[in-house]
Amino acid sequence: MKQQIVKTTTTFRSKAAGLALLAISALGLPAMSNPGTDTTFSIKGHLAGASTEQQIYLSYRTNTGYQQDSTIIRNGQFSFTGAVQKPTMGSLYVKGASEQFHGASIQIYLEPAAFTVTSFGSLNEAIVHGGATEGERQVWNQVSKSLTEKQNELRNRKYKSRENWDSVLVLNKAIEAGSRQWDSLEQAFISRFPDSYVSWDIVSGNSIAINPDALGRQMNTISERFRNSEEGKDIATRLEATRRTWIGTTAPEFTQPDVNGKKVKFSSYRGKYVLLEFWASWCGFCRLENPNLIKDYNKYKENGFTILGVSLDNQAQKEKWLAAIKEDKLTWTQVSDLKGSRENDVVKLYGIRGIPQNVLIDPNGIIIAKNLRGDALNEKLRELFGR
Repeated sequence: MKQQIVKTTTTFRSKAAGLALLAISALGLPAMSNPGTDTTFSIKGHLAGASTEQQIYLSYRTNTGYQQDSTIIRNGQFSFTGAVQKPTMGSLYVKGASEQFHGASIQIYLEPAAFTVTSFGSLNEAIVHGGATEGERQVWNQVSKSLTEKQNELRNRKYKSRENWDSVLVLNKAIEAGSRQWDSLEQAFISRFPDSYVSWDIVSGNSIAINPDALGRQMNTISERFRNSEEGKDIATRLEATRRTWIGTTAPEFTQPDVNGKKVKFSSYRGKYVLLEFWASWCGFCRLENPNLIKDYNKYKENGFTILGVSLDNQAQKEKWLAAIKEDKLTWTQVSDLKGSRENDVVKLYGIRGIPQNVLIDPNGIIIAKNLRGDALNEKLRELFGR
């Protein structure tokens, strides 16, 4: 998912989408997946490298929760049977085995079908056959592999060049260009497979932080059965909230109590750069991010930068919230209506689905960036303040 979105021209998008469609069309494509009445799947495996008896596990989600099965690999052979109501991601993995297989795993998109898993090396190198949805997943992995590797390489180069500001700026532009290509690649895949669970995974995965224009195109392209599902309706609702709070829009006004119960109006921060930081005492990733926030806050607070924390804790967690503020040494203002992660009024207003998330607002109340984590926040502040 993209943290920085840059506007693209129609020409660029059309050209990139055309190339993506060409790449997808060049592959052997399976028939689109549609759920039938049968719910049974089978997996037969042959791992030539498994010379001794070893335990292999299969885990997947069902309508009643996670299911975990296990069996013994004998003479390199194993098999599983099970039932799923609809296509769902499963994981095959080995633990406590030989060095060759210990920790090895692969994913399979399970559905009512017969699967074969074959490898002459590690389980990680296995080839999977069977199931239309799994075939579609393999198509997506194949067409996205090159761009994924390119983006990872750029991010690694950026990390190694983090002390060279000019290099960081150049690499940021290259990463942003790759993000635009990624949007086009996703759109091309969804257009080719509008009724695929793989396409729906892409859309639902993007619903947290993607550019609302790109997500809107994806939602308009995906099939009606996904769009009209409960999750689809929820994404549509959050999409509208995201559009109201996207980059370039005016940050919505709100009022919430601070740790002492005093009402804090967001508009009172006009004239400063404000990072609206959504977090909670129980969010481990949020609290791991706090040292970075403290560092940036202390560096730029004299330049007109501040942070306003919005907690998603509930009333029963109030003492843990207060303790976390003290333990993490957070000195900026913290507010919360203590209604929890789903009912907090600001969460609804800003379309927040997961945390940590943040929104950077300029002195005029305009949203200028979202979801700045780690070095990304420091880079943005350095861009704004010139140091």
